[in-house]
Amino acid sequence: MLLFRHTAITNNHLRRAIIGVTTLFILLGIIYSIMVPAWEVPDEPSHVKYARYLRDTLRLPRQQAQGSIETSHHPPLYYILAVLASAPANWNNTQGSFRLNPKFIWHRKGGHEANIHQLSSVDTFPYSGVALALHLMRLLSVTCSAGTVVLTYLLAREIFPNRPSVVCLAAILVAFNPQFLFISAGALNDGLMVMAATGAMWQMLRAVRQPVLSRQWVYVGVWSSVAALAKISGIVLIPLSVVLLLVCAVFYRNMRILWRGGLAFAVPVLTLTGWWFARNIWLYGDPFGTMTWGKRFPEAAQKATLRLETFLGPLINEQFRSFWGVFGWMTVAAPPWFFFAIRGLLLISALGLIGYIIMTIRNAKSVSRREVFGVLFCAAVVVLMQGLMIRENLRFVTATQGRYLFPVIAPFMTLVSLGLHSLIPARVRKPALIALTTLYLSAALYMPFGVVAPNYPMLNTLPRRSLWFAANKVNYTFGNTFGLRSYEVKRMPDGDLQLRLIWVARQRPPFDYSSFAHVYAAQAIGLPLAQQDQSPGINHQYPPSAWSEGDIVADERILKMKQPLPNGVYEVRLGVYNYQTGERLSASKDAQPAGDSIVLPFAWPPP
Repeated sequence: MLLFRHTAITNNHLRRAIIGVTTLFILLGIIYSIMVPAWEVPDEPSHVKYARYLRDTLRLPRQQAQGSIETSHHPPLYYILAVLASAPANWNNTQGSFRLNPKFIWHRKGGHEANIHQLSSVDTFPYSGVALALHLMRLLSVTCSAGTVVLTYLLAREIFPNRPSVVCLAAILVAFNPQFLFISAGALNDGLMVMAATGAMWQMLRAVRQPVLSRQWVYVGVWSSVAALAKISGIVLIPLSVVLLLVCAVFYRNMRILWRGGLAFAVPVLTLTGWWFARNIWLYGDPFGTMTWGKRFPEAAQKATLRLETFLGPLINEQFRSFWGVFGWMTVAAPPWFFFAIRGLLLISALGLIGYIIMTIRNAKSVSRREVFGVLFCAAVVVLMQGLMIRENLRFVTATQGRYLFPVIAPFMTLVSLGLHSLIPARVRKPALIALTTLYLSAALYMPFGVVAPNYPMLNTLPRRSLWFAANKVNYTFGNTFGLRSYEVKRMPDGDLQLRLIWVARQRPPFDYSSFAHVYAAQAIGLPLAQQDQSPGINHQYPPSAWSEGDIVADERILKMKQPLPNGVYEVRLGVYNYQTGERLSASKDAQPAGDSIVLPFAWPPP
């Protein structure tokens, strides 16, 4: 009875811990989705393009030799959910659409910039238009990946019902993996597929314990179908389930498991996915559609022979690093200390797993069959996925990305957790695991602020939220092109004035207009006390002709005073003009005509 009570309390604490871990994951996922600039998660433009095509036409895109959507070979489930999730966004507002950066490091030879997208003000919070649709799709992905964290807990608990700390650590290792958070915060179908794959493997473990119950195989079929309809690589779960059925039938020497379980599994699979395979055969002569994709993107294919140097280098360098912390389009890596720490963690875990295997062999009777089978199952699916990745690496140059191993992140992290527990002495296990969790969580929180943000600075424009805190807010417009939203006048130590203006591009300026700023005593006429003309934004090497609609641009200029400025009330008279012809743009205030210049009052000293 005492043991029962202790187990109940432990399980109750475990459930609370998992709720806390999942909540922290969602908060971190939201932080990543905001801090990672728009379109800087691999393949986001094509995934959003797929969802928009589905929304606009109510039809699935077809693969074509030229001009088709890059991700059109993928099944539609994620994109259907993405259309629903992005319903509040106004897709007709194109602000925030993808704009290829010609200096992107992968785009052309000689490129050196990490960002594939030309980041501007319209991509920042508060979002609108296409930018809002993108971020709503990102939140959908975060929600799906939160399901993966919960399912990792369920999968690990299915194997280790009496080891709550192993279960909890497995979920923590998944939830706070910086790369998993980064991919989870992108508008990708990976999150849905990984969640479904984790759910399928959890149900497989449950089905093995009760293989004669047909409903268990129905659940396996449903989860496997969701994975297959979320991403093309999710199809691998279907043959894996069939193999598991065969193993159960042989192990229990009961052929009814094979035909009854097979029928229970086949009905949801054929019902949910059969139409997709039939469509691919009808359109492309291939149930998966991958042959057509390979022909359309021959640059992604490679002809390679099975040599160590073919895949061992990418496996060690690219796949390992990008499983834990390579952000952007594989262009921004976590610092070396992080990878050093992860290697140390995995080494400790590997030694612990070796010790676990030795102890299991020596004390086979004290280890439950459930635990042994669960560990073997986790190891088998991890090895299988790695083998498939090596095969794909020989075929496609992009297959070394670590995110392609995320479908087995739950069983992999369960093994890592088991290894750590097996090696850490029981007397120091609790403080060691608390310290590990704290450091791991700290690294996950550090990455968006300390690694991602510094590599994607907004050099030319300001975020939209900057207008919330702007001084002296105004609402002037020049020629329906330049909007003035804020101004601020400061006195420099040498007595000159610094004028800071915040402009908003109402539309793309067709010309590098100039603006004049003249300082007068209030309501005075005659010669100005100081003046300065310059093209807005030129001090940031961002002249008007480079602006895009919605850009928010800071414009600082120094007004050289002819004499010290006595106390009093003054004004800056501001206008925008064509420096070639001298013609001024008409001004308006709150949509009412205001002549060809405006007055910005200020006082010295400031009130």
